[in-house]
Amino acid sequence: MPNMLNESLKILDELNMSSGNEVEEQVRQLLTPLYVSMQYIWMDVLVGLLVSLVTAAFAKKDKSIFDTDVPQTNNQ
Repeated sequence: MPNMLNESLKILDELNMSSGNEVEEQVRQLLTPLYVSMQYIWMDVLVGLLVSLVTAAFAKKDKSIFDTDVPQTNNQ
């Protein structure tokens, strides 16, 4: 985690942005384990939703399973 923080601060310095204590604290808050894990959970939910919609579009049947082409006969 400290490596990511250092890289983020270097990028801020390259962009000529102030890297005061406020910015450093905000970056630290964004890199907490809880926040990162919540990001991954939401991304997994969104990707899963997208994959399921695409799969459903391809796997959709045009005809109901209860419709049959065989005529019914009266065998008494």
